[in-house]
Parts: sequence; structure tokens; C-alpha cells
Amino acid sequence: VVADYLDFNYDPDFNTNESGSTEETTEPETPGTTTSIKGVITATELYIRKEADGKAASVGSYKKGDVVTILETKNGWGRTNQGWISMQYVQTEGTGTETNKNDKDDNKTDVTTGTGTAANIKGVVTASELNIRKDIEGDRVGAYVYGDRITIVETKNGWGRTDKGWVSLKYVYQDGATGENTAKGIVSGTQLNVRSGPGTNYDRVKSLNYGDRVNILEQIKIGETTWACTKDGWISMDYIYVDGTKGEGAGTGTVTGDEVNIRSGPGTAYESKGVANSGDSIEILAIFKIGEKSWGCTAKGWICMDYVTMG
Repeated sequence: VVADYLDFNYDPDFNTNESGSTEETTEPETPGTTTSIKGVITATELYIRKEADGKAASVGSYKKGDVVTILETKNGWGRTNQGWISMQYVQTEGTGTETNKNDKDDNKTDVTTGTGTAANIKGVVTASELNIRKDIEGDRVGAYVYGDRITIVETKNGWGRTDKGWVSLKYVYQDGATGENTAKGIVSGTQLNVRSGPGTNYDRVKSLNYGDRVNILEQIKIGETTWACTKDGWISMDYIYVDGTKGEGAGTGTVTGDEVNIRSGPGTAYESKGVANSGDSIEILAIFKIGEKSWGCTAKGWICMDYVTMG
């Protein structure tokens, strides 16, 4: 099954009069945002309005292909040095027409740009096969497969445009987003590279050390390795101990101190999630030495092993 579908109704939201000029709809009034964006007019003729309102007086018009500078944006309108125009018919920098090669020959197929939001989002395809389309409702021009690394340069109505065409974002994990396979853990290797993408072929952006705490936003298996996205980049799960799983040192222990804190992480800097008392039996899932102390992971959190006797 090819993984993409349309789940919205297309509505161009404009009227064209007999001369081919584009009339814009009126939006609720909100404060504008100062900017400086270059753009190209995509309508045959686009009215320039005195105000950011489709009912405001026309003070002129632009023709298709005219280059404009947007000085302010408001409610889908942009202000140039001549007046206000609908941004629906302005192709801004970073959202230009791209081309890609046809799957069967060397003929190039134009990819239609939208009037969406410019972006620069890295992502990973999570569907076994994801259609690439010429535009949101257009013909299929190719496909990505699971694990492909893509860059989204524009988003609109749950779709994203790459350099090859439009894809449904339902089947793309976007870096930094909270996914379905979250976890907390610690680095179990001496040093662990953080990379710009899920694979050893991607650039190293920093490194983590043994015992460092990690918050995993999503996990994706690429080849034989499961890669985890964190706020800083991607790491291999081969070198991560995940809280609540069995590891080295697992066994049953007895608490030897009163009101011993069980913490959210392996260290006194982490918050207490409860306490254990002398004589309590406690299941230790894994033991790690962090600094001068050994810490045991339990089903409820981490406990200092100074106050636990194993066996």
C-alpha cells in the first residue's frame, strides 16, 4: 500500500473577474509583522489595495512575473511600497519552482510550489513507500522509501515540499518532534557521537560521555541499527541504556538506609520520586557507576547503591 492520502478539501479561495484579475478575500484584522521578503507575482494580474482588505480601494496592480519586496505581512496580506497584496499569489524566496528527473527518462518535470509556509526541516520517511507528487493534488512523480533523509522546504495543509515534490507529512518524522517511541536513558559507552542524521555517514555535531542523561524523542531503525533523535541530534541506541530495561548488575537487593531517595536519574541532582526504607526488598534492573557513586535503576527510578545490599 502506498502511504499517502488527502484528508482536506481544496478551496482556492479567490474569484477571477472577466479580465483575469484576481480578487482577494477579506481576513480579520490583526497587527502586522515587519519583514523584508523578496517575491514574484504568480497571478495574471494582482490588485494592489490601499489596505489589507479585499474590499479596500484598488490603487494599481502587478503583473505575473513582477518582482516585489514585502515590507510587512498581516492576515495573509503583504505590504509593498505601493500598497497591500494577497500573499496567496506571491512566490517568496525559498519557495521557488523546483525540478526533478522523471523516473523513466531524463525529461524534467516541473514541481508546483504552494502558498504554504517556508521551512527548513530535516526529516526521515517512516512509510515503506511514500509517493512524491507534482503538487498536493497532482500526479505522482516518484517515491521515497523507509529511512530516506529529506529536507522539507515548504509546508501546507499537512504536506511538505522537498526538492523532488510534495509528500504527506503524516509519514515523515521531523527532527526534534516528539514521536511515538520516546524514552529516557543514559550513555553506556565511553564516548558517543551525536550526528546530524540517523547514520554514521552523517556529520558529527557533538559527543556524549558515559553516564550522560539523554531524552529520546523518537527511535527509527535504519538497517541493523536503531537510531534515536534527541534535541541535539541523532545517536545510536546500541550505546544507550534505557530506563526500566534489564542490564548489567540486575538482581534483588535490600535497602539498608531509612528514607533513601529514588530519583528520576542517576545522581543527587535529579528530583526525588519517592523513598525506600530499611529492610525493603528492591528489584535492581541495572547498575552504573556515575562519578564516585554506583546507581541502580528500578521500576520507579534510580537509587544510590550505597544504601542497597544485593543478594
